[in-house]
Formats: sequence, structure tokens, C-alpha cells
Amino acid sequence: MISWTGGPLPDQHYEEFVMLIATPNRAGETLIFPVIQRCEGGAQNAWVEVAPEGARARNPAATLRLRAR
Repeated sequence: MISWTGGPLPDQHYEEFVMLIATPNRAGETLIFPVIQRCEGGAQNAWVEVAPEGARARNPAATLRLRAR
């Protein structure tokens, strides 16, 4: 779990969050990063869907396709 601890972010504010990870050496594999954004007041957005091949998810999880090193 990754949590923002830098104070409130207004709804209209855009912020970019960067992470550095070591990936397995498995070319062709896709890593999936589901994200749940929890907001003050209890609202949340769940970016957790993984669509079947050729389809589009309404709230897609972030993905990273691995390539050969």
C-alpha cells in the first residue's frame, strides 16, 4: 500500500506520483497495479478493472508490460 501523507490535495489539483521498482526478468508478462483513490469526505475511485483482451475497462488498473533486458 502506498499512502499520500503530504496534506490535503484539492479536487481540481493535479499531482503526479512516481515510484521506483525493481521488476522481474520475465519478458512479455504484464504487471497489474490496482489503485483505490480515497478522498476526504469518504468518496473513492477504484481503478482496479482488468479487461479481457480486446476490450476496454471503464476504470482500468494501471499496467506495465515487461520487456527483455
